[in-house]
Amino acid sequence: MTSHPMGRAKLRWTVLIATAACIASAGTASASSIAVTAEPNPTVRGATVTLTNSGYTNPAAPEASNELFDYYEPNTAACAPTAADARQRSSGSGFITTLEIVQNPTFSFSLQTSFVPAAGAHTYRICAYLYTGGDDSVAPDAVASTLLSIPPTRSELLARAIKKCHSVKSRSRRSRCVALARRHYGVKR
Repeated sequence: MTSHPMGRAKLRWTVLIATAACIASAGTASASSIAVTAEPNPTVRGATVTLTNSGYTNPAAPEASNELFDYYEPNTAACAPTAADARQRSSGSGFITTLEIVQNPTFSFSLQTSFVPAAGAHTYRICAYLYTGGDDSVAPDAVASTLLSIPPTRSELLARAIKKCHSVKSRSRRSRCVALARRHYGVKR
């Protein structure tokens, strides 16, 4: 057995460079990408929100049918691994839309859709899944997400403050707490 003259430090750098090259080449194998934005953000309860999905489809598959699925998750829950999982997780109620991407010479797209968020949460994670071929139960070509914020209304803030006041044991302190909450969050005159 012969000894290799390469030192440990040089061997580590060689392995590091080889690993980085593998990761870089794996990243370019599928050139599909997606980004999603929500406007207005923050929004008010009951308002229509416009989603803009933009990105690139894979030029290696120019004849493929490309589909985009938009879902929302209440609060800041992470996006499901696939669009089918997102549909199942929300029992279909988190579904926003399916958009078909028409190929063009640059393989880029920018598509808009709109929806009204369901009542209940103050933050939603919008998840966009990009697929080539249409099977939404497999890993998507690309996933993007953004957070949509719906600040609480004055009446919701007042209800929270009064609920918190009811935990105060002393009756007089509780009354002062409720009066202060009404002054702070009540109807402005």
